[in-house]
Amino acid sequence: MKQKFILWSPVRSLSNVFVRSFESLKGFGCLSAPIVSAFAVGEEKHSTFYKDVEPIKGLTYKEILESIKEFEHREDIENVFIKEQYFSVFHAPYPLQEIIPKGYKHGILYRKPINSFMSLVKLFKKMEAELTMTILGEILNYESLYKFYEDLVSTGIDENPLVINGSMVATNPEAYFKRICAFWGIEYTDDMVHFRSSETCLTTHTHDGIFKWRQDAIMSTSWREETQYEENELKNFSREFIDFLLAQEEYYEKLNQICVKLE
Repeated sequence: MKQKFILWSPVRSLSNVFVRSFESLKGFGCLSAPIVSAFAVGEEKHSTFYKDVEPIKGLTYKEILESIKEFEHREDIENVFIKEQYFSVFHAPYPLQEIIPKGYKHGILYRKPINSFMSLVKLFKKMEAELTMTILGEILNYESLYKFYEDLVSTGIDENPLVINGSMVATNPEAYFKRICAFWGIEYTDDMVHFRSSETCLTTHTHDGIFKWRQDAIMSTSWREETQYEENELKNFSREFIDFLLAQEEYYEKLNQICVKLE
């Protein structure tokens, strides 16, 4: 029987490098954020981020779930790993059981709030886009991430999700991946940490049809120590942004209490 895993996270939480780690495992097929397509630019379009993009007719949660099922049944794939942005289902107006793929083991990935925020600021600058409080509250909200974790448990979708602090993993990837693999019943290999840092080695599969509009977000990534940002580096941002980030610390600490740790 195929093993299936899905890792949920806010944006800029080191999820791309996790895809690189899992696609290094023999027999694994990986999907990079397929469901967020329906949330962001789908027929019903629930996101505020792509407000200037016309909804794509026929791009629905149902269609994407069907495409994921087709991917799961591919004969050349032994196991499946999906990384997905949690808000694509948490903020959708449907019960989680209806829009989350069936039969998966679940994980929650997060990172130090200030690190995710600074990475997001750089991304928006590169995109020449404006980062607003509305967008920030939608895609980098640790309170709703913690509630999503509780919802996975309370609905019985997964009574024991794996919770991962990506900032911790970056300090000792080998040791943490051994714990992650043990939790999920996967055989650890050194390739999960020491993959080649080159875009040419990417093997992530994407759907040729309804996922075609998405550019693959995975660049040349590698496991490395994170930049340590301090609170005083927020001084050039508005008070509203600063207060929002400080408010995330409460839920960051709550997640830290249940995340996988080294003994």
